[in-house]
Amino acid sequence: MRTILAAAAAVLAVVAAIVAGQTGEADKVPFFIVMAAGAIVVASLAAGPWTRPSRLLARTIAVAWIGTAVWVAALLVWERTLCACSGPTPPLEPPNVGGIPTTWFHLAATYLGGALVVVAAFSDRHGVRGAARR
Repeated sequence: MRTILAAAAAVLAVVAAIVAGQTGEADKVPFFIVMAAGAIVVASLAAGPWTRPSRLLARTIAVAWIGTAVWVAALLVWERTLCACSGPTPPLEPPNVGGIPTTWFHLAATYLGGALVVVAAFSDRHGVRGAARR
């Protein structure tokens, strides 16, 4: 289950990278590729038994992902509050793919993918830590 969760996070990040590349937001593609690589590392570590080093690496990647998500949130707030008045007027219609705004793909990869990686990295083989121990 841990492997599936981390692999789903990788898929979300790859989809966001493809969407960013197709809609002219190529500067975001490396960010999502690094996120996908981190999720793949967590998935490969979660496939085997947790050893101390593998658990530490998976948790470090998960914490880095959450740190990145917090930083993205701060940048979004900063852009909307401080830069909106000094820059050009944004387009009325944001770019979309299949009727879904591209921002939704980016946010899903960052936050939903982050939640999946955290659950994969911080859970035991049979579920969330401590739930299997009775």
